[in-house]
Amino acid sequence: MAVCCGFNDLKHDLERKKQIVLFVGAGINATSDPVIDMSWNSLMDMLFSDALRFLAIEKDISTVEMNIIRQGLNKKSLDNQNKFFSDLLRINETLDYELTQQIKASIVKEILGDNYIMAIQKFLYSQCNKRLIRRKFQEAYSLKNKEKEKKTYPFYTLYTMARMIILYPYIKAVVTYNYDNFLKEAISILLESREEYFTLDELERIGKRNLVIQDVSGFVYAQEMTDDILSIYHVHGYIQPPSESFIADNNQIVLSLDEYHENEKNIYSWPTATQLHFLSHYTCILAGMSLTDPTPQRMLYFVKRSGNDDKIYYLSANGNPNIKNEQYLKAYSSIREVKNVYHAKCGLNVIYNREGYFQLYKELNTIVDNLNI
Repeated sequence: MAVCCGFNDLKHDLERKKQIVLFVGAGINATSDPVIDMSWNSLMDMLFSDALRFLAIEKDISTVEMNIIRQGLNKKSLDNQNKFFSDLLRINETLDYELTQQIKASIVKEILGDNYIMAIQKFLYSQCNKRLIRRKFQEAYSLKNKEKEKKTYPFYTLYTMARMIILYPYIKAVVTYNYDNFLKEAISILLESREEYFTLDELERIGKRNLVIQDVSGFVYAQEMTDDILSIYHVHGYIQPPSESFIADNNQIVLSLDEYHENEKNIYSWPTATQLHFLSHYTCILAGMSLTDPTPQRMLYFVKRSGNDDKIYYLSANGNPNIKNEQYLKAYSSIREVKNVYHAKCGLNVIYNREGYFQLYKELNTIVDNLNI
């Protein structure tokens, strides 16, 4: 199967009013703000760094050694002018090779216990909340500011996904591997101030539609799919913001290896059944996902074996490798394309943009805006 580099097939399906289910990962929360980093790797490194404080006492690791390990955790901060740069790079490589993110997660759970849920909550909601998203959206995407020249487009993928959900009424559900409520908040921001973000033609398309967004997790999953209710299924668990009183129980969160194994063993669980049902019977769009997570890999494996009724689109693009040499940049792009060929052979319709994720989602935005439905 050849890699599809454009949106033609997806555009055709949208024009035919195909029912869509969105699958989203941590990448939808990516933003151009350098202070905010809610990536999976950053989350795991933060949790592991917290766990190291307790391990240092148990394993008698000195303060100097601990600081070196913490420096090695963050490859971005490594300075090649540092006389110990090669040593730190070796520490970083050892951490990546010997302690995969799943192993780190298992260590974190063992050391921090139930406190790791509180740590995740703090990591997510100390960086982002509805007030911040609203301010960033107003500055970048409100109609009065939209045409102004801007250097950055904060939370652009989140904005695009929320906008698509509102403008395309045939999105039946969202499956998320994220613990947060940021997509729900983004949708509510655009709907609450719709005149601020949508043109008159778009407002006519939206009509009086008032979507009720519900986060579904744990044992609260017997929700009916209707035109007025959009369920966001948190198949790895949901951690509420601090403003909400209830904190997810330990057994609702999938983070460590034992939780992945338990999740895999329970083939009749609602997260497994929900994902397989949607992937088998709906047109699906996978956004903000690297597909390195074992759960979607397992789902796609079963769906490929059993077959699916419609296409599964995977949105992929070049990241920001910060490579200046043209030949090295081409080599980087070639690696990405090899990965895309592999995913195409796994049954995905890969939509790939060589210019980057912003251009990828900008093109999707344009397609949704111009739909005649």
